[in-house]
Amino acid sequence: MNILFANANSIFDYSSGSAKSIKLILEEFVNLGHNIYAVCSSISDSQCGYNNSLSLWEKSARLNQEKNSFIARFIYNGINISLIRTRTWQRNKLNSDEEENIYREAINVIKKYKIELTIGWGNLLLEESIFKEAKNNNSKICFYLVNPSYKGRKTYILDNADIIITDSRATKLLYKEEIKSRCIVIPKAVENSTLSYNFSTFTSRKNTKCLFVNPSIEKGLESFIILSKYFIDNDIDISLICIDSRNKLKIDLEYLGYDFNKLPCNIKVLPGTVSVDDLFKDISLLLLLSIWHESGSRLILESYSRGIPVIAFNTGGNIEFMGNYNQDIFPKPHIYTDQNKRLRIKKWEPKEMVQRILFLTENIDYFDSYSNKIYNENSAYQQKIRCNEALQQLINLIKILP
Repeated sequence: MNILFANANSIFDYSSGSAKSIKLILEEFVNLGHNIYAVCSSISDSQCGYNNSLSLWEKSARLNQEKNSFIARFIYNGINISLIRTRTWQRNKLNSDEEENIYREAINVIKKYKIELTIGWGNLLLEESIFKEAKNNNSKICFYLVNPSYKGRKTYILDNADIIITDSRATKLLYKEEIKSRCIVIPKAVENSTLSYNFSTFTSRKNTKCLFVNPSIEKGLESFIILSKYFIDNDIDISLICIDSRNKLKIDLEYLGYDFNKLPCNIKVLPGTVSVDDLFKDISLLLLLSIWHESGSRLILESYSRGIPVIAFNTGGNIEFMGNYNQDIFPKPHIYTDQNKRLRIKKWEPKEMVQRILFLTENIDYFDSYSNKIYNENSAYQQKIRCNEALQQLINLIKILP
């Protein structure tokens, strides 16, 4: 089958979980023997993700000695890529000529390769135009729905998709009143780790390290600060590693009334990294503190595939991904929506979560056994098998759609 992914956002944006997920899905389609095309630009969730896309664009342009000033075409892990260079990393600042380049390249691929299935997301005019043309050219359209923000909004692709794929039953349930076509849950695939992990070394260090990624208010920045202060007030020697790959930390801290330069001393802020192994290196636990509907965080599976436990709130699809480790899931804080329609924490007592963190990090033999259990039950290979089975189900369904 000839399959196209078309969207302004880059599949090479390593600061975006959705971009990583769609890239791995496309690679799994390749492994299943399908012809895969991707038309995207360098638009990203962050400057660093944008820079990574530009580096690939420039490398391709040099290797192929292309004279085209805006588009690079190359093959990446079996995917036929059309990468359009943009002047900015921000989606809302995409220029009209850049939108036209993305649109025309997508339509050219649809027609030239007789695309049978077009996958994408988004509800702006560019995405809507691409999907309308795909339908006009007899391509089935598939909505990759992994974001709660479409809820209650008029969206062309949600209304007109031939099929919808999502990453959790929780998101499928969230949209049950708005989904008009068949919806399939596609388990996430994760990349193989290149590191060999020795589980017992995690807790043998003097300083336990807990990882918190992409800090924002919606992803639990308030609870992260509350947790850090609790550790300090109770003389608990735990380091908190905060990965600010999207560069939102300072802005959201100021919104909450905190000074970036006066963060609690147990918090260390680091930039993002393209390497998932580097992200989890020397980490004992992952903190997933989102207070919004976390559709299906790939961080959970990336952590589990390395034998690293996850401490999370029960929101969105977390309980599906963490069902075998219920003792690490905690009730979501009492929240409210402020005057700017942002989710805020009204009340939260971190004591119960802290007790679980201390139990894990102070009982070395238990942690060693628990980490091995997590690792053995969640290998990258097992996750790819589950993903492949669901993708084959998707292909079989597409073939019988009218």
